[in-house]
Amino acid sequence: MWVWSDELAERVSLDGVDLRERLPLVAYAVGSETDLDELAVDVLGGTRAEPAEPPSALRGIGDR
Repeated sequence: MWVWSDELAERVSLDGVDLRERLPLVAYAVGSETDLDELAVDVLGGTRAEPAEPPSALRGIGDR
C-alpha cells in the first residue's frame, strides 16, 4: 500500500496549522497492517509548521 506525505501531515496537524504548505509530496510504501498514525508521527514528528525564511539574495557572495 502507498501513503502520501500530505495524508500523513493531515494526521499530525494541529488545529488551524497546515503542515502540507511547505511539505514535499512523497510516497511511502507501507504494509497493509501499518499504523498510519504512528508512521505519521515517526516521519513528520520533527516537522515544524513555521514558515521557512526566504533565502537571502546575498547568500554565497562572501564565499566567492
